[in-house]
Amino acid sequence: INNTYHSAMMIRARRIPPLLSRVTGNGIYRVLLLDADGELLGHYDDGESDSVSENSVRAESDDVPPPPRSEEGGRASRRDRILSVGVGALGSIITNVVGDYDRAGYDLLGQGAAGPLGSLVVELEVARIGIASAGGGYYVAAVADVSVELGLLRSRLAALGSFLEDSVASLM
Repeated sequence: INNTYHSAMMIRARRIPPLLSRVTGNGIYRVLLLDADGELLGHYDDGESDSVSENSVRAESDDVPPPPRSEEGGRASRRDRILSVGVGALGSIITNVVGDYDRAGYDLLGQGAAGPLGSLVVELEVARIGIASAGGGYYVAAVADVSVELGLLRSRLAALGSFLEDSVASLM
């Protein structure tokens, strides 16, 4: 019997958030691991999360975030506004955008000529969203402040996507 060691190892679910946390910092607040259907495989938010008291009523969906608030009672900080979007909704939006870009590339470049999405950075009014392929229909995405350098965001996501490629291949 030939015992061959396979370099592709499946990542345990509890290990995903600490792995994703390595990308955060320097204005990168949230990182997600998604499949092509928008299913959230894991995420990490940089910073403290709001705790829910026993007397408070939670929404039916855990994806509904609390309203953004600031320490001074005024307008919410940019970071709070960025993190106020639920991770499930964000994952769905991101995979829809990726799907549109894939279809557009396929249509523009002809049948079979379009390759998978390498990376994409979308600049919004309050945030930058970076997306990189993790191989086989899986993506890593990060939500960052508008002040984050595009190269930093793209390079961190590309490195994480490359690192995860073998692990997510075992999920297929």
